[in-house]
Amino acid sequence: MTATDPSADLPAVRGLAIFIVENYADTRFLLRYLLERKGYAVQEASTLAEAVEALPAADADVVLSDMPDG
Repeated sequence: MTATDPSADLPAVRGLAIFIVENYADTRFLLRYLLERKGYAVQEASTLAEAVEALPAADADVVLSDMPDG
């Protein structure tokens, strides 16, 4: 069995900014790694509180989060 590149299906997009809200550091790292390889600008927060504070100043086109708001 050969390993495949998980980012292979992602389109290469320069200039699109993605904000990741993820409490697991290893998941944040992997998402950042895969997205940056394809040219996405990535910002991140590890908690909703951090995200709420950072998002107004962030230049994000998309927010990725699996965290509940309550």
